[in-house]
Amino acid sequence: MFFIHLEVIITAIKSLYTDIRLCTILDVVNKFPKIVTDSINLDETDSPIVRYGYQINQSILDASEEIVSSLLPVYRSSSNLLASAPWVGIIISNKQNSDPTARLRICQAGANAITEMFTITFNSPTAYTVTGYLSGGVGSGTIGTDFTSSGDGDIIISSSTHVGTFTGTFIAGDMIFVSINKWNRTIATIATYKATADALRSIFFETGINDETNLIEKLSNHAKRMIDRLQRPHDKDGLRLTTLPSRDLSDIQLGDWETMYDSFGNLNTKFVQTKDIDSYSN
Repeated sequence: MFFIHLEVIITAIKSLYTDIRLCTILDVVNKFPKIVTDSINLDETDSPIVRYGYQINQSILDASEEIVSSLLPVYRSSSNLLASAPWVGIIISNKQNSDPTARLRICQAGANAITEMFTITFNSPTAYTVTGYLSGGVGSGTIGTDFTSSGDGDIIISSSTHVGTFTGTFIAGDMIFVSINKWNRTIATIATYKATADALRSIFFETGINDETNLIEKLSNHAKRMIDRLQRPHDKDGLRLTTLPSRDLSDIQLGDWETMYDSFGNLNTKFVQTKDIDSYSN
């Protein structure tokens, strides 16, 4: 007989989700409070992405792993957490752009798009390059012509006025930031709340900022409540994604009956409680 140490199994499982990102750095930074982002821009030396890039990226990885592992007993496969097609999330212009109206109105995500942030940097009033946070440089384009990125970073900017349009006047150095996601929007939202809370906890500790509005707790609790409802898709107040597998006898394994705490560190009382047991008398 062959015996595999439990720790080896856990390590192998965790390795499957090491590089899963359910949201982007741009999604997290976009939820930072004004006290963090005031007078700080995304492309400057002191920007949240540069200064706190490690904390933000790690918070996304940690949140993504927790969310996927929490939902796998219900959804059976991480592929069931994907959106029907990749989608574009946030498109924002850098605050330092010369023209406040200089922006990209809309763009598209290709069929093979991965979840990451893209930076569109202008080299002249009409020419730009596109760089993915994970993919690196994915090509260059010009206003008025179609652009489709190369490699895994699948972002599409069309010259059509109804698909993708640049407005305003650009100069060299102007930037636009775009987030693209391939996961279900609900899952991406949960990851954003959880990752933002974790990142802010590190940033507030480092900078000495006082969380007077309890923002960290609010964001974290919102993520926990949404996960809790997705873990109970058949309950009256539960949530379910359209990819929820059909019920069968194997559903008896749903939930962790032996674990006292869930992946968020909360006491696990959602599966069998006293109030769930009907009492009968002779």
